[in-house]
Amino acid sequence: MKITKRQLKRIIREEKVKLLSEQPANAPTRDMGPGSMTPMSEIIARLEDALISVGLDMIMAGNASAQFENDVIGFVMDTSTSDEGEVEAAMQELAERLNMIGMNHN
Repeated sequence: MKITKRQLKRIIREEKVKLLSEQPANAPTRDMGPGSMTPMSEIIARLEDALISVGLDMIMAGNASAQFENDVIGFVMDTSTSDEGEVEAAMQELAERLNMIGMNHN
């Protein structure tokens, strides 16, 4: 069975309307053009994952500036009861969980 371009566009439009109507009203979306309907919460979750992975990778590989590393450690220490050694141990454990095993913290 062949589908014309017009039929395909109609089907896509109908499915988009259906998906949007199923989302909660307060769930913002980012629309980058036809077919892009990624919920903002998913974009933020991916951004958090990327920032964690990139930042941790930089620290563990020794490529982060001293200021960046100190800011990260300081933030954790300011928002918890951890000391610097505990934070560094936690970074090492997180690196292992994220399969950055074998990277040494300098």
